[in-house]
Order: sequence, then C-alpha cells, then structure tokens
Amino acid sequence: MSATMVLSRSVHEAISLRLAGVDQRYTHLRRILVETLAAAGRPLTIPEILSSAPELPQSSAYRNMTALIDVGVVRRVAGADDHGRFELAEELSGHHHHFVCARCGKVADVHPSPKLERALDEAARAVAEEQGYEVTEHQLDLVGLCPVCRAVEERGKHRPWVSASARRRKRSHDPGAERAPLQQHVEITRRHRRDDGEALLAPPPPVVEEP
Repeated sequence: MSATMVLSRSVHEAISLRLAGVDQRYTHLRRILVETLAAAGRPLTIPEILSSAPELPQSSAYRNMTALIDVGVVRRVAGADDHGRFELAEELSGHHHHFVCARCGKVADVHPSPKLERALDEAARAVAEEQGYEVTEHQLDLVGLCPVCRAVEERGKHRPWVSASARRRKRSHDPGAERAPLQQHVEITRRHRRDDGEALLAPPPPVVEEP
C-alpha cells in the first residue's frame, strides 16, 4: 500500500531550482518538511507533520507548505473529513492512487500494478472521448474503511446487545419516558378540541325541572 521513499540528491536539486525560479530558497526547514512527507509514504495533515518533525516550528510549517505548493513540489489531497492532507507531487513521488477511509478520514497511498494502470488509462480515455474531453492524467480514490475502523465496525456487529441494553438503561433512568404516553394522549385530546370545538367535549348542561 504505502512505501517510505528516500529522496535522491537530484530530487532535492530539482526542488531547489523550482524555488529559485520564484526567488525562494530551499531552506533547512523546507527540506525537513519535504523529507517528512517522503518518509511517511502517505498524505499527512499539518499536526501529523509536526508530530513527526518536532524541530519544525508550527508558525513556519504553514508558510513553508504554501511556498512548496506554489511551485508544484507539494499538493493538497482531499480526504473524507475537513482536515487538509499534503503529499509530494507525483513527478517527485511517482504515480499512485489513494485509499480514503470514510470514517476517520485517513488517506493511504495505493500503488497498482502496471496491468491495472493500463486498464484504468484505457477506461478513462474511452469515457473522455464520449464527452469530448482529453485525458492527460488520472487519479483514483478508493473509499471505504481502514483496518482500524473496519475492526471497530466488526466489533459493533458482533455485539448488538450493547446498544439495546444501553437504550433500556436510558429509558429506565429517564422520567420523561414514562410520561410520554400520557403527554401523547393529552396532545391528541387538545387537537380533538381544536378540530371539533369545546362543546363536543364539554359535559351536558344540567337538566332543570320546572316546578
């Protein structure tokens, strides 16, 4: 699935040239950021980057990340949550796809076989021709559950009594639960009065006998 990547000297030189083209320098902190992404083997959030590289100040992490994105060294990856994740551009890290966990939002790299890549390329080209588009590259997101979330899901399926028991305990400690039928009856009575008038529900007037 994911693999740790060691960047060669030529890759660092290419990154330095890109930054120099916009009058930016490949500083020590930017190199740490790039190497942290390469070593992770998957897209990382800023907190994950800071956890992996404590020497990287948080105040400069966002600024340096923006500079690397602007020159095409790093790209932002969309996940299933609101957290931004970042990885090296494909020309530096190699072509790959992503597995996205729909529960926790984790994104992992997927490196398919050459045979699958050819099949995906042909399918993308066929779809594009039908719509009049030209495909220059493709990216595939496989959405599902990561191993951790899948294990949690399986434990929940094998213990359905837990949730039922919790619901029973909640009802036993909720005094409003016992009053619900009575409140419902009162509400129905009120609606009946609004619909049919008070006279229908009022007791009949007393009979006065004439002397």
